[in-house]
Amino acid sequence: MAEGRFYLSVLALSSLGSMCVLFTVYWMWSWHGGFAWDGSILTFNCHPVLMVAGLVVVYSAASLVYRLPQSWVGPKLPWKIAHASLHLLAFILTVLGLVAVFRYHNHQHIANLYSLHSWLGITTVFFFACQVGALPSLGFPPPDQPWALLGASLASAPKDRRGPWSRSLRGGGLCRHTL
Repeated sequence: MAEGRFYLSVLALSSLGSMCVLFTVYWMWSWHGGFAWDGSILTFNCHPVLMVAGLVVVYSAASLVYRLPQSWVGPKLPWKIAHASLHLLAFILTVLGLVAVFRYHNHQHIANLYSLHSWLGITTVFFFACQVGALPSLGFPPPDQPWALLGASLASAPKDRRGPWSRSLRGGGLCRHTL
């Protein structure tokens, strides 16, 4: 019974996320004139859509996918690949959202990073970039961790041997999501 409610919750969250993106696109298209990539105000309209899609919807989906294998049986590697792919997609959408707003500001000769919103946003993207940039280095574990060299799950490693990077990935994601 609990499994059915879990899947229902996943479906509801996915539907709400899709609606958020669709409503943001509709808002920018209907009330703000649409989209363009020419430096005009229409370029700025890409910013909210890309940020909502990247930092809210896809990032949340990536976090949810990572939790799915704990309740399912079978190999976890495909779910980890899906988790990493969704995070990469969220990062790409976020960077494109930043490019849109910086392109608009530079074209209109408006100062960049002039508000608390912009500084919190750039800090969030900086933390996201640090975490995404650290992932390739985590693919090569130290030789004193044979479970990692054999491709075993980090969860199978002794808790005192998982290293600080395991906690920093979880803590960094929570901090970034809070920002």
